[in-house]
Amino acid sequence: MSGIEKDTESLTEIAKRNQNFLRKYQSAAPTLTKSRSKSALMKVTPDISIDSTSLQFIISNIDIDEPFNQYDKIDDLITKLKHKEALNKIPFTVLDEFVKKVRKIIPKYSIIEYTKNYKSEAKALIKILEPSKTYLNLISTKIVDQRLIVDELLEKILKTTQSALDKLIIPLAHYPNKENFKILESKKIKRCMASLCGVIEYFSTLISKKCFQEYLVISLAELLIKTLFAEGAEILHLTCSYALASIVHSYNKMTVQVINEIINNLLVLTNDPNLAIGTKSKKVHCREYTVAEGVEIKFSTFMVISVLQNFSSLSEALRLDGKVNLKLVNKQIQETLGLSQHFVNEVCERAFKVKSESQEYRTFLDCFILDLLKLIFRPEFPLAFQVLNLVIIKIFGALKAFSAIIRHYAIDEMSLIASSLKQTIHEIKKLPIVPQNITKVSMTNHPSDNLMASLCICKEGWSDEKCDMIQCEECWKWFHLDCVGLNLEKYSDNTWFCDDCRLFQYLQHISIQEVNFNEDEIFALPLEIISVSIQFQRVYQELIINYLISNGGRMEESSRSLWLAHWLSEKEDQNLVHLWQTPSKSPNLPRLSEKGTIKLLRQYLLAFDLGLTYLHTQHRIISLLTAAQPLTRAKAIKSLSAIVSADPECLLEDIIEAAVTERLNDTSIAVREATVELIGKFITYKSEFSDSYFIALMERLTDKGPSVRRRVIRILKDIISNDPENERRIGIYCEVIKRINDDSEGIRDAVVCLFEEVWFSAKTEKFFVSFLQTIKVLKIKEPIIMLFKAILEKDQKYKGALERITQTATEQLIASNLLGNSILCAKLIEIVSMTAPELLVDQITTLHQFLTASQSTPEESELLTSICIVIGQSSEHLNSLNVAKIKRIENQLITLVYTQSSSVVTQAINALCKIVRLCSRNHSIITSLITKCFTLLKGQAKIISNDKNNLSSVFRALLALGLCIKYYESSIYNEFSLEEGVDFKTSIFDVYQKFSLMEDESIRERALDSLSLTWVRFPELIIKSDSLIKKAWQVANTANKKIKLLQMFYEFMRHCNEAIKEGSDEDKGNVVSVIFGYLDNILECTKNEKPDVRESAAEVLKLIFIQGTINASKFVSVLFSMLGDESLIVREAAYFCVEKGFIKSPDLITINMQSSLKEAFEFQSKILKQRDLKESYYSKVYGLIKGKKSVRNKMLNTILHSLEPNDPDFTEYLCEMISLFVYSTMEEICLILQYINGKIQASAFRLLRIIKVRKNNKETLKRDYIIECVLQIQLIILKNHLILAYQIKSFDEIQDKPVQKNEEATLFQEEYEEFKCYNKIQEIKDDDLIKFKYKFKQCLKSQNLEDGPMKKRTRKQTEGEVTTKQIISI
Repeated sequence: MSGIEKDTESLTEIAKRNQNFLRKYQSAAPTLTKSRSKSALMKVTPDISIDSTSLQFIISNIDIDEPFNQYDKIDDLITKLKHKEALNKIPFTVLDEFVKKVRKIIPKYSIIEYTKNYKSEAKALIKILEPSKTYLNLISTKIVDQRLIVDELLEKILKTTQSALDKLIIPLAHYPNKENFKILESKKIKRCMASLCGVIEYFSTLISKKCFQEYLVISLAELLIKTLFAEGAEILHLTCSYALASIVHSYNKMTVQVINEIINNLLVLTNDPNLAIGTKSKKVHCREYTVAEGVEIKFSTFMVISVLQNFSSLSEALRLDGKVNLKLVNKQIQETLGLSQHFVNEVCERAFKVKSESQEYRTFLDCFILDLLKLIFRPEFPLAFQVLNLVIIKIFGALKAFSAIIRHYAIDEMSLIASSLKQTIHEIKKLPIVPQNITKVSMTNHPSDNLMASLCICKEGWSDEKCDMIQCEECWKWFHLDCVGLNLEKYSDNTWFCDDCRLFQYLQHISIQEVNFNEDEIFALPLEIISVSIQFQRVYQELIINYLISNGGRMEESSRSLWLAHWLSEKEDQNLVHLWQTPSKSPNLPRLSEKGTIKLLRQYLLAFDLGLTYLHTQHRIISLLTAAQPLTRAKAIKSLSAIVSADPECLLEDIIEAAVTERLNDTSIAVREATVELIGKFITYKSEFSDSYFIALMERLTDKGPSVRRRVIRILKDIISNDPENERRIGIYCEVIKRINDDSEGIRDAVVCLFEEVWFSAKTEKFFVSFLQTIKVLKIKEPIIMLFKAILEKDQKYKGALERITQTATEQLIASNLLGNSILCAKLIEIVSMTAPELLVDQITTLHQFLTASQSTPEESELLTSICIVIGQSSEHLNSLNVAKIKRIENQLITLVYTQSSSVVTQAINALCKIVRLCSRNHSIITSLITKCFTLLKGQAKIISNDKNNLSSVFRALLALGLCIKYYESSIYNEFSLEEGVDFKTSIFDVYQKFSLMEDESIRERALDSLSLTWVRFPELIIKSDSLIKKAWQVANTANKKIKLLQMFYEFMRHCNEAIKEGSDEDKGNVVSVIFGYLDNILECTKNEKPDVRESAAEVLKLIFIQGTINASKFVSVLFSMLGDESLIVREAAYFCVEKGFIKSPDLITINMQSSLKEAFEFQSKILKQRDLKESYYSKVYGLIKGKKSVRNKMLNTILHSLEPNDPDFTEYLCEMISLFVYSTMEEICLILQYINGKIQASAFRLLRIIKVRKNNKETLKRDYIIECVLQIQLIILKNHLILAYQIKSFDEIQDKPVQKNEEATLFQEEYEEFKCYNKIQEIKDDDLIKFKYKFKQCLKSQNLEDGPMKKRTRKQTEGEVTTKQIISI
């Protein structure tokens, strides 16, 4: 209710407060009484006597022969009279006098010679343009005396304007250099362009009245377009754009020509003479056009939309009787969209070509799409969202382009559009327009009193910088004046309501119907918002039109016509027809603010048109996640990431969650990395995200791609940093620690950085608790030891942190009454001792008291083992301890040897040997222990077979004796004898041999196991043990037995190198011969079905190879099989041997290559029972040897000559192997392709066509007719794969030039899997093959499939050829 209609006495408290609040911003103004204010609104006849006298006086003073500079005053007076609608009150004689003088002045100055003397030419033009501008202003009035319009004069002015643009402005402003810029900045040129602006402005009014012949308008349009694309003519751009829009509006037939001219000139926008030739950093050089505050677009976009939009008109569809011709309305909208389609098609077709100039069009299209996204929710630009839809359709088409550049560009644009729409959808979900629900806030006297009350629609509240706010009378919320479109100078209402409250009050009286939805309908917005939008659809439409009419402006008519035509084309509505006819806004409807209207329009469009657009775009992006090309899938994931960035909650949608989870297992590393990055950005956004994605993310820690693993570790680090008390943190620590032994240095560094920040930079108590919990869950200590060593290697300052937690652990160990906690503390100290033993010297005096056993339980044994390890590791730093303490520790350790289990005995003897050797030097302790063990074994050897009561003592003595010999220095045994007249080694072997020959299997195994401990110190004993070992291999019928034997050899090979050096050459030769005797047993284990056995055998072979005791050529075929093993340990060991062998002998890998291939194939098919070579190291080996040309060619030749289509399984295996190789020169590929060409009898192209038919229509060819195709299919796909992957055009000539692998390379594997799944390959030989070939040729003829690639033909193609082309393009 306005203040004119409501007395100030009846004002509410809020209204009074609003007035008081605004008064400090307003200047004082005289207050009108109520009656006087009403009279002020009455329409009266304007007083024009003063203006008329002034106009008459100035016109009479115009002297044709003298310069006249008061045209601006005449122009202002005419404009003033036009606004008063009183120009027709001026006597005709006055106006006629002016026209007559202008008719004489213009011809007088119209002869201008354009000689590039720009300033003088501008001066001469001003003399013509100034009177011309005034004259055009006069005759552009709605109602004008026709006698004032002189066609000859109009044509003269038009030609002068065209000459000025063509010969002065365009040459100066097109690609202006420094000199031209200086000229353009001069006063005369600027004044000339200002005059041109006025002339063109008035021309646009006359053009809309169709005052000119079409040929004149065509030439003007061409010049206007050139001016619009002239960088230095920015002053003229807006006027020229409006004039061009008027031309399109009035001369519809010229629209296509205008659009084509615009398209042809688009390249000018991206041309920068200062850029280097061929540069890719292109951008649109164009001024910004301000649509509204904070909304700027490129002027080129405004020009295009303005021209296209002005094709539509309200008046065209109005009949003489005032009714609307709905057929014309529909025709008009279709033609407008057709022109828009033409523009979009032309731009996109040029942008989606792989040519250098296409980059310019893509640059323009980038900006164009960005600008459309800014305009789609502006009521003044109804064509924007429809043009955007047309662009999206073309982008969808570009996804099928052959060029990866175009496909990726299309995906980027889709991503941009989808993310922008998703962002808007997210905002609407948070703050929808739901007219039935108005949320009130607490009443406040000032916006600073309550933050929620002052939260404006701009999402900002009260601030000192932006403090001009007004309070809504209904909901009591505060709003910024700018945001609700209030002008202080024009504000007069005593009460004010916000947009939501206005709608609420109005819609309370509107009857609505319930909306029903189908279950299968999908919407971009929640159903509640969709329902409201449908219920109030008509009201929303009226509000949009109301805003346009109230706002006015140049684009009001075309905007209104397009909105109404769009709505009428969907449903005939008399209310919409009325809105077409009416020239004024509806008085019953509230006028919403600009931001309120935009908010309403956003919700309206996303509930209907743009909501479906978003859903289609999202569907396309998700469908691209299963594209054949890895780079395309990676691009699609990044596009999906952009959508998720706009609204992270969409990650919980079923379709997106399923798509993202699936891509975590993608075959491409790039795709998996992009997916991990996507999850990592938002996994901490909501707890639900962690539940959905955490497990899948953790699985990627073992990904074969280093970049993926590194990305996962960074994400996990962010999770812990953001939430140090995260419930999953211990699980994260355990999994990340395992990556410390990763083969990638970058991964290891990432692990170190994580724990350096999370553990070592934290407080001691937090570090201790996390460390303890990690030990409890992890259960293995090696990764933690490697981690701590890496951290200390990086910075020694962290020793202090380790020392502090060790001290804390010791205190906890003493104080704890729970054995479980004591074990964990002991494990912690054990890990520190193996990392930095010097830190434990002070703790040993406390820890050794725990060496006393009391319970004899497995848990206590575990505790004792850890303490023994700690003492053994710290022994070299215990010299500072007194003799008594050392003695006490020695006695405690000996007691453990006599009383505890084998695990404790092993560590106790190890610690005891170190203490004696490094501290006490009391060798008698060790010799005494050896003597006691030997005596016991000597005495029990005769009776143990009959009496097994002392079996445990015998086992302990066997183990202790072997451990003492292994861990203590050999120098004490030189003069030490266990039996008179028998040397020490012989005595030891004899006693072990007696137990190794006993019938009891457990005794034999224990004896041989303990005997193997002595090999480390006395390698010659392995020669004496030959018969015992052979017997053990013979009875090793289980995996565990074989692993135990392999571990014996591993321990021996790992420690015996130094011992062999100390012995004679004869001993060394004997040891080598013994190892060689067991090589067959070890090699046999590499083909065992159990991975553990193969891994143990691989480790032994690796040690044998390192020591160089046996020539690697003896087992090269086994190594070749191991390269394809499913176990990473086996593959790494095999590659290590091949790599070292290649350095010594480059021909190593090609020795007996053919038999190696067969053996590897047999291993894959019979042992591994699969042929997947993706994880194999064959490509790695090829990369190693391809630098040696002769070796490389020998390897390729051997593989190629082994290809035999009649042995399809082996051929399949070899083809897959070749496909995994990474080639770097054309020679390699040509070698393969030339061989394949001679091998396949039917042409590859023909067979590929048949494959296409078979894949898409299984009934086209019978199974019998495709057998040969299936037999040779590996060769065909391999050849096609190589050609596509390395972009080979001709391979007739072998040229040694580099090639680059493109993304099509991975297509081979995917196609290959399809064929394997579809068809079981069968073998056809002899007569059956001959019969088949005949049938096959007949089939080819019937299918009209010709030999060789398709070539351009001059004759008309047959129906069969057309069908073939369609098949190929599938």
